[in-house]
Amino acid sequence: MARGLHRWLVAVISLFGFVSVVLSDEESTQFDVKPGGQVNDYVKEWKGFQCKFTYVCQGGTKEEWMITLKRKKKSFSCSVYRPSGSSYLFFQEFNLQIQGAQIQEASAFGNSNALSADEYQIDKSQNSVSHVRGKFKSELTKIVVKGSLQKKKKEL
Repeated sequence: MARGLHRWLVAVISLFGFVSVVLSDEESTQFDVKPGGQVNDYVKEWKGFQCKFTYVCQGGTKEEWMITLKRKKKSFSCSVYRPSGSSYLFFQEFNLQIQGAQIQEASAFGNSNALSADEYQIDKSQNSVSHVRGKFKSELTKIVVKGSLQKKKKEL
């Protein structure tokens, strides 16, 4: 009896583990943000989506950042962020562009709070969010872009 119960529990636990993996449809990768005043970019592709983070920053040494792509039913999101929540880098510019979904909204954050609305802009024609020259105060710790899935066009 105990063996049968043990097998049943193992099967149920395995099933729950499988279900949680299927329900959490996301992919995360660590990458380095490198100072030096040069244009750098990091591109992450996953399941027909692409997220491209382009930046220029200054500072002493590189920092570890994360990029996370998520899909939920008819929406997609891309987040680029510093896991610790703070950064000592001085960002001169940034741009986060997505492909495979149409950008709907975006938000950006500095070391202590959300960036003001005049520090960044959403460009729906370019499917991106970027800094506003002369308004961006050079602090960046997180950018999130949310989009709706694009319908595939039928071939004629």
